[in-house]
Amino acid sequence: MNNYHYPPNSNIEAPKADKDNNRENYLEKFSTQIIEINTSYDFKQLEDIRKQHNYLLKINTNLIIENYIFLKEKILEIKKENILIRTEFSDHLISNSN
Repeated sequence: MNNYHYPPNSNIEAPKADKDNNRENYLEKFSTQIIEINTSYDFKQLEDIRKQHNYLLKINTNLIIENYIFLKEKILEIKKENILIRTEFSDHLISNSN
């Protein structure tokens, strides 16, 4: 078993990764629905989020900053309703900065 230390050659052991932080484990454990946000037009999908599900938002890295700010505010509103929602960024989604 490898023990990783930070900084190298120190006595401080790096924390062990939580299994839920692993994308595949998270998707399987929580029966997660994936929502892709490529443009501002995709924001309407956020209105369909329901408490009985868990979500992963795949966010296009090419969105303009105003859309990121709006999206962040919307995600915070959703989380206040105790809905499990996680985000990831992808530059492999359709590139359109609406």
